[in-house]
Amino acid sequence: MKFRAAILFSLCVTLSTWSQVTVPPPGQDLRKLKDAWNSPTPGTSLKMKESERMKVGEVTGIVFRLVVTRMSPEKKYDLWVWPSNKDPIRLDSNVQFDSAGTVLQSSDKQPFTLSFVGMSKGEAARAALLSDDQQVVASAKMIPFPIEVANGPCHVAVEQVILGQAFGVRGTGFAADEEVAISCKCKKNELRTQAKADAQGSWEAVLVPVEAGKESGTTPIEFVGRNCRLGLDLVWGKAALTYQ
Repeated sequence: MKFRAAILFSLCVTLSTWSQVTVPPPGQDLRKLKDAWNSPTPGTSLKMKESERMKVGEVTGIVFRLVVTRMSPEKKYDLWVWPSNKDPIRLDSNVQFDSAGTVLQSSDKQPFTLSFVGMSKGEAARAALLSDDQQVVASAKMIPFPIEVANGPCHVAVEQVILGQAFGVRGTGFAADEEVAISCKCKKNELRTQAKADAQGSWEAVLVPVEAGKESGTTPIEFVGRNCRLGLDLVWGKAALTYQ
């Protein structure tokens, strides 16, 4: 999918290809890993299946199990997670799968569980399996506390790609190839641009609503297509980092 790149206003809203908004890795190996993470091997599948959600003090803990399909059991795989605003972390090496595709720990061959405690709205939990020859990769992402709005067939979902600062927006269900108008009120000025939907009516953008000199804020954003109009109040800065 191709996306139009445009700048509405400095430090207000930027539209660009989603994959451009990343924290630069310190070394070549991590750079290769991130590239592979964003381009999984065709035909492979890794799913994060939520198995438990509980309160841990004032925040929520969430447990996932991992299930793969169409991945060769002949290869050896490393299991990685990618925390927001940080570099990927390897959790285990030489993991295997059972007959149902459940990822097993290398130590005791029990199902591997991923636990996340204290996540913000729109923050993603990400995991990946990478073969030791780096030829096969499968990745998965879940957003336990989504930021989303829907109207008729149209749906807009928001992900914090850089916590509190940059927000990836994905629209689906819009008219094929239409120009979706995006407007925001930043610094008391209403600014407008457009995003081009693809043949399936989907589009992506990145919003950067941070205003200089402010720790937090709320920016009203509106998305208008031929068949629907959607709006949401995008919270940014420290307020966007509140744990759920």
